[in-house]
Amino acid sequence: MQEKFHQFNRQDNSNVIKEGLTEMEPEVEKRPTPINSIKPEVVGIPEKSEPDVVTDKERETLFARLETPRDILHLPTGIRREGLATLREKIAKRYLSISGIQTALFDRIDELSSAGTLDTELLKNEIAVKADEYNFTDEDRKVIDGLLYHFCRNYEKLKGVQNLPEQELLKRLIKNPDFLPLIKGGYHAKVTPYSIHFDFENEEDFRLFVSNNEGEAKGEYKSTYGLSYYNGDYPITASGYKPNSEATFRHEIQHKKFGAITIDRILLDEEAERATRNEILARFAEHGRVNGIFDDVYYYGFAKKYGVDQALYEKMLRDAVNAIQELQYIYFQKEEILGLLSKEKLATWPKIVERMRGTKVGRDLIQQRKPKRVKRKTG
Repeated sequence: MQEKFHQFNRQDNSNVIKEGLTEMEPEVEKRPTPINSIKPEVVGIPEKSEPDVVTDKERETLFARLETPRDILHLPTGIRREGLATLREKIAKRYLSISGIQTALFDRIDELSSAGTLDTELLKNEIAVKADEYNFTDEDRKVIDGLLYHFCRNYEKLKGVQNLPEQELLKRLIKNPDFLPLIKGGYHAKVTPYSIHFDFENEEDFRLFVSNNEGEAKGEYKSTYGLSYYNGDYPITASGYKPNSEATFRHEIQHKKFGAITIDRILLDEEAERATRNEILARFAEHGRVNGIFDDVYYYGFAKKYGVDQALYEKMLRDAVNAIQELQYIYFQKEEILGLLSKEKLATWPKIVERMRGTKVGRDLIQQRKPKRVKRKTG
């Protein structure tokens, strides 16, 4: 399913689907090649002199089998254009369905965790029922199964330390054990479904905890003094500035949530993209608006840190933030936006907006949510 999404978003490349299929939608401004992007596979379509005659029943059967843009190649020439439009509708519907079930999954995790009854087998069964309600195909289920696998794997590891005393957690998970005697202030540690969170009373203890060497320990952090990372296989979040500790905790946990659903292997080596996307999503999830996201994320200096072209990076970041804003303009809710975008590369986000505007599934949803005008009574 994941690869289908990426194929879908690049299927209007003229080298992928020929014979005029790309004329179905208007041209859009060409965007710069995304950082470290994988080149799309080039597929040729053999020419046919005469279109095949297809009955309505045959057309329905052929369209029902469409799963990826490559399947268009197996259609008779005369119905390929219609088949491509049908496929776009099907995938747009999948986007919304998986977005909905993803939201339901994390809502349920938080609910069960708060009640102290989180059980991974029960969670899997509940989500399987939800998948049935959405009429997911086998490929759709693979996306959800992958998401559940990553979450449950991390959660089972966290369960192994949830009953340890705070002192033992600190001793086991501090980055540099040599700094342990230097931590003198108060702190609290708790195991959440997404990470082990440490909340320090003062900034210096926070810096000591998250640093590998003395230079890092003396360095400066952002004003919230928060960090999300892994120590070995353990997901860690930490905060070190008391007035903002609760807000910092919420923000860092968002990072871990999106880390759990980033099951896309093509991002493994794209550090600048992964860091940028995770930061954008976490900030939008926390505040529900795009104001300030560009400046805040740009300030982190990911382009310089990971050695990528500054101009390309800035364009990628601006396009990604604009995509979120565009989805808000056409009445998509925060949870839907997060679900639509969180499994995709930044370069495809503007394309998702176009799909939602250009397919019947998206237009119907937009129309349903568009504020109705009330006629004013006269006389």
